[in-house]
Amino acid sequence: MLAFTTLGAVTGISPTLAKTSAPDPAARADRPVQVLAEGWRFRLDPATAGPEQPGFDDSGWAPVAVPHSWNRVGFYRADTPGRLNRPETIDKTMGVGWYRLTFTPTGAFTGKRLWLEFDAASRLAEVWLNGVRLGSHMGGFSRFRFDATAAFRPGQPNVLAVRVDNSKPAPGAATADALPLAGDFFVHGGLYRPVRLVATDAVHVDMLDHGGSGIAATTEAIGPGRAVVRVTTRLRNDGAGATPVTVTTRLVDHLGRTAATATTTVPLATAGSGQAEQTLTIARPRLWAGTV
Repeated sequence: MLAFTTLGAVTGISPTLAKTSAPDPAARADRPVQVLAEGWRFRLDPATAGPEQPGFDDSGWAPVAVPHSWNRVGFYRADTPGRLNRPETIDKTMGVGWYRLTFTPTGAFTGKRLWLEFDAASRLAEVWLNGVRLGSHMGGFSRFRFDATAAFRPGQPNVLAVRVDNSKPAPGAATADALPLAGDFFVHGGLYRPVRLVATDAVHVDMLDHGGSGIAATTEAIGPGRAVVRVTTRLRNDGAGATPVTVTTRLVDHLGRTAATATTTVPLATAGSGQAEQTLTIARPRLWAGTV
C-alpha cells in the first residue's frame, strides 16, 4: 500500500477557499526537480526546416537563459519621454521563435515518470523531446505540463525543442483563438517563465490537472466556532499493477500545529485514476477579513 500526505497551512480561512498549493505545485521534497534555465539556444523565425529534430545544427543560434522573451521586456529602444509606448520605442515583434536545449539529467531521474513543466509560454507553444512531439498549449498566462517519460533517454543527452508563437490573433492564424484576442497592451513572446523537469513515482498525485497541484480545497462552511473544508486529491496510477493508496491530509496553523486531519484509502486500477474526497472540520478557526 502506498501513502501520500498533503499539507495545508491555515492561519485563518477565507469565505471561499482554503489555499493548499505552493507557488510551484510540482516542487515537493520527494520529487526530483531540475530547473532548465541555462544553455538554451534561440532563433526568431528560422527559415531552416527541422529545428525539432535532435540532430539539427543550432550552433549559429543565440545563447539565452530562460525565462526569456524576444521582445526585450523591461528595455526601451530609445529614452523618449512621453512616447514610451510607441512602436519605435518598444520591441513589439510578433511571430514564431524556436528554443532548443540539450541537457543530461542526473541519476535521480532514472526509472521515474518524467514531466516537462512550463510556467508559461506566450502565446502558443509546441514541444518536442528527442524529436518526439509531446503536445501543444494555447494561452500565454498559465502553467502546463507534458508526460516526457516515453521520449526520455536515461543517462544520455536529451534535446528539448519548443516552438513559441505570439502572432496577433486573426482569422486563419494559429493563434486565432488565443486570449486575449484584443486589448490595450502588447502580448510578449517567449518562454518568459521558468521551465523544469520533474520526476514522480509511477503512482502519484495527478500531474496533468491543468498544470495545477492535483489538490483542491473549498471552504464548505465558516463561522466563529466551526469551519468545514472539503479537500479533493486527484491520483494517478501509471504502474504495472493495481494498488490501494492512502491519502492523509493535515491542516496546520502558523505555528505548525495540526488543526485538522483526515485519512482516506483509494483503490487505483492499473493505468487508472481516482480521487480522495475528504472533509476536515476546524474548531474555533481564526477568521480574517480582507479589509482594513
